[in-house]
Amino acid sequence: HCQGKKRTLSTRLIFTDQMSVGSTTTGSESDSNSNNEAGETADWEDWQEDGEDRKTQCLLCPQVLADPQSASSHCEIEHGFSFPSAVASLGLDFYQTVRLINFIRSSIQDGRPSEEIVGFLQPGAAFLTDDRFLAPTMADDPLLFSFEELLISSDSSKPSEKEFQRTDSAAGPSRPSQSNEAEEETEMLRARVAALTEQLSKLSDFIQSTSLADPTDPPQPSQPPPPPLHPEPAPTAEGDTGYFGSYARVEIHEEMLRDHVRTSSYQRYILNNPAIFRDKLVLDVGCGTGILSMFAARAGARHVYAVDSSDIVEVAKEVIALNALEHVITCIRGKIEEVDLPVDHVEVIVSEWMGYFLLYESMLDSVLIARDRFLAPGGAVVPNLSTMLVLPIAADPEYDPLRFWDKVYGFDMSCVQRHLLPEAQVHTYPPDCALGPPAIFKVFDMESMKVADTEFSAPFELTIRSAGSLAALLTHFDISFQSPGTTVPVSFSTGADATPTHWKQTAFYFDRCVEVAPLDIVKGTITVHRNTDYHRELLVHAELTVSHPSLPPHHFASGNWSVR
Repeated sequence: HCQGKKRTLSTRLIFTDQMSVGSTTTGSESDSNSNNEAGETADWEDWQEDGEDRKTQCLLCPQVLADPQSASSHCEIEHGFSFPSAVASLGLDFYQTVRLINFIRSSIQDGRPSEEIVGFLQPGAAFLTDDRFLAPTMADDPLLFSFEELLISSDSSKPSEKEFQRTDSAAGPSRPSQSNEAEEETEMLRARVAALTEQLSKLSDFIQSTSLADPTDPPQPSQPPPPPLHPEPAPTAEGDTGYFGSYARVEIHEEMLRDHVRTSSYQRYILNNPAIFRDKLVLDVGCGTGILSMFAARAGARHVYAVDSSDIVEVAKEVIALNALEHVITCIRGKIEEVDLPVDHVEVIVSEWMGYFLLYESMLDSVLIARDRFLAPGGAVVPNLSTMLVLPIAADPEYDPLRFWDKVYGFDMSCVQRHLLPEAQVHTYPPDCALGPPAIFKVFDMESMKVADTEFSAPFELTIRSAGSLAALLTHFDISFQSPGTTVPVSFSTGADATPTHWKQTAFYFDRCVEVAPLDIVKGTITVHRNTDYHRELLVHAELTVSHPSLPPHHFASGNWSVR
């Protein structure tokens, strides 16, 4: 199917290029041209036949149309959204247009209303620089192959000033000659060839930039892993400006608020355990839009101090005032490590600090520092317990993100996999990916732990239940709300067998798989350190051995990864 798509694009280029050559030929060329015409006819027929694969789903609804042009027209007529106009008004380049298409398709798959999606399409929108949207959301999406042609077609369909003059001067004696019309047609075809050639050149540059190693040559232990594919250097330890700046964007907070598992867990715990909050001074660390502060106010808190170091705190002030809670909630702009509160102590600290792999972004450090600075003896940290778990997962192209690169629109890009191996993979995995049940490898009690405890080396043991090829360790975390005085405990899981959350799961892929059988025992350690170049990123190391009840242990694998 992908090969057919590739043939369609290349055939269209060849055919158009041949048509754009001047029509004047010598007698000695005529026989050759006759043969070429026969070949062109065959190519043209192949192109028309391959056109059957150009069926395209509308950007904003499930309806499938005959081709990208029909899909674009349907979208404009039925939904009032013009794809060519959006690209033009936003001033998008090639890669930004790819991101636009994949962002819209991804948002539709996530169930977002079309009106809401269109509202995100603003100049400077975050998705326009998010490289996640360079990966196709929909396999073999014809729109990704044809959008430049579609945009050119849209431009050429608008009457030019010359065409208006010709139409409005019907009474005039002159009329463009056939040779002039042929020249105009030739120029139009030349423009289309140039645009399509540029598109192929961009794709070729991208492929060459990622084809840095032989995919058949496995990495040797003595060699350092290839560098991760990051266009920008990691920020320095002092460079938190970008971190806090990212949380100034409302869409990030919208994603978290839309996570029902996350937000409703806090809501249920706070409102169903009013004794913990009633008449208490509460500190909200990293308040965002203020949702947790407002839950605490509704539960009867005497006063809530909502602290955030990003510009989102200004939005929180508006939200709090809109809900007439400004007399109960005070917003404070600044880092919790540096700000001073109007009071010496608080009795409750509430925060949603969890990141990918639980510890990514190191916001837990801020909660612990706030606890040590402001929490009164016997006070509560909400939530108070977090548990990290690991399980073995099988090699399966249906959910292995590295296998995406095996074949990308007909091109072998498997060499990219080696550059992604040193990176933790954050995705939502299906429950049936597991070769055995999860095992706990770390538990944190936020009311008693120290900041230094976030760097550790912890053992684990897994029991294999299903035969298969073990490809990676899949990690998730569970959160518990059960501080002293709790009457209604609440907990949630981010595991593959639970309701999906925006945290998803974090996988660590090894450079090779091993066959395992039921009752095999996988023993290992997971070591976590901060990245010394940027403390919010993590470095993870794992070592494994596999044994069977009837066989001695043997070394399986080890690996190093970054979480960023």
